[in-house]
Amino acid sequence: MQPSDLQPIIDQLSVTDSESAYFGIFEIPNIVDEEYCCIKANSAGLRLYASSLLSAAAQLEEAKDTPNITSISLQTNVSWIDQSSEVRLIYVEPYGKPAAEIENGNAWSDKLFKVGCAVAGIIVLGLVGLGCLKLVELF
Repeated sequence: MQPSDLQPIIDQLSVTDSESAYFGIFEIPNIVDEEYCCIKANSAGLRLYASSLLSAAAQLEEAKDTPNITSISLQTNVSWIDQSSEVRLIYVEPYGKPAAEIENGNAWSDKLFKVGCAVAGIIVLGLVGLGCLKLVELF
């Protein structure tokens, strides 16, 4: 979409009453070895945050031929964003690669490491079991 196509949507979302809006991003506790977050919001807060993101998207489109743009600020100090929010998105950084080229944290080397650890664990358990059998045979 072109910035001119986004502007009517941004304008429509921006007229949402900010007095009743609520938006925050919080970490989910008690999840082992992973970092997950959730959004706590009402519909007005989601509309205002969507407006902020669409505005950043329009600015990215307008500035895509400008190499010196390093970031586009998002709204942070507004009344409808919870000040105790654990995650604060403060800017959007332009990234020119398509999604298929973005490195994912779950690379094949990470999976191989997990499989290697599992195999090593099985070998250790097998050797411990074999050692116990040899001890029983001695007595």
